[in-house]
Amino acid sequence: MKKLMIALAIFASLQIADAQVKSASAAKSAVEKAVVDAGNPKKAVKVATWMNVAKAYKDAYDSPMGNAILGQSKQELDLVMSSEKPISTEEVVVGENPYIKVTYDNKELYYDGAQRLNMIVVTKPVLEGVDPLSKALEAYAKAYEVDVKKSKEKDIAAAIEQISAAYMNDAVTKYNFGDFQASSDLFELAYQASTQQPCQTIDTSALYNVAFTAMMTQNYERAKDALVKCLGYNYYGTGGDVFPRLSECYDKLGDKAKSKETLEQGMIKFPQNQGIVIGLINYYMSTNEDMEKLYSLLAEAKANDPKNASLYYVEGNIRKQAGDKEKAVELYRQSVNANPDVPYDYGYIGEGILFYEEAMEFAEKAQNELDDNKYYALVKEYEASLQKALPPFEQAYNVCKDAGLRVEIAKYLRDINYRFREQDPKYQAAYDRFDAVVKSGQPD
Repeated sequence: MKKLMIALAIFASLQIADAQVKSASAAKSAVEKAVVDAGNPKKAVKVATWMNVAKAYKDAYDSPMGNAILGQSKQELDLVMSSEKPISTEEVVVGENPYIKVTYDNKELYYDGAQRLNMIVVTKPVLEGVDPLSKALEAYAKAYEVDVKKSKEKDIAAAIEQISAAYMNDAVTKYNFGDFQASSDLFELAYQASTQQPCQTIDTSALYNVAFTAMMTQNYERAKDALVKCLGYNYYGTGGDVFPRLSECYDKLGDKAKSKETLEQGMIKFPQNQGIVIGLINYYMSTNEDMEKLYSLLAEAKANDPKNASLYYVEGNIRKQAGDKEKAVELYRQSVNANPDVPYDYGYIGEGILFYEEAMEFAEKAQNELDDNKYYALVKEYEASLQKALPPFEQAYNVCKDAGLRVEIAKYLRDINYRFREQDPKYQAAYDRFDAVVKSGQPD
């Protein structure tokens, strides 16, 4: 399952550890009393009255969870919750992930592989048919309204953030269970809560996840609206992912021009985002429009950041995709030299892969060729391309700092040198060296 734009293993606590948690009956009675007080004209003008109403509703939300707090270990909670006897304990799979599910009279607790509480599902809420969090928000809005001196502004803002976090937790749980529609609705509520005065922190990750989950239900209009708001907040997601997602929404809604425009805007800010690059390539190639517009966007990006090696590398990939291998090689080499202080290993890798893939194309043609003269001519081309791939792969292996990537490069070097091992002892030696690297999984 795809990941949300938040760390799913890290949640905001819904209540403070060791805080007094009301029983269901006490929580319900507190709500009833607070509502009656708020209906008294003399009390309705007091900030404390509405703060009590809000707190009563939030306590009603928290009550079934008891002392269970997300992130705690099962061992800790078994001790803290010793007075609550579970009905059953079983191993289950939710969204392809294994959990230990502990069922109680009013809730289900789900522990992950590390035996830490990952999800809480309330099965018996205190207030049936009522969203206590929305009622709490309404009360906090009223408290802020009557608080003329704004003496409780910070307290109200902090409480609203807790409610937003609660909606987020519930949204993630629905997502894990595959209920993307409910998840999207809850993310929307989390975002809306974060916009309520006097809260100062807009939860843009919740807004992004509204779109993410809406797209999973093919509600592209809702997703589009959420992503447009993200851009309005200057929130772009990880590496600019808002742009290709928004472009996809426009495309699904039939607005091809807006889809293209969104990708072009994203290209200027995040030229190394593969979703943006691939989207533009597909657009230009499917519509037969002039690719020079795409190259001009890259030129603008390079002019703004001339030492950004990835810009040259990205254009090299595009040129290769478009069939201009000569220009692609030129750009890969420019990416290596864009910042002399830090050689760009992907530039070497890009050039090496280009010639290696070219060699494989000649090999495939040779296998299907029945004419001997043409066959040997193709084999010659095949070997020439392999020889061209050797130097950049060797350079990449020498400058690359990532051990795992060096092993992957070694696989190419091993295979190429294997082809020539009988022609010169140096190829046999190189083959033995890189074969050992691949087998050990550790670069030398």
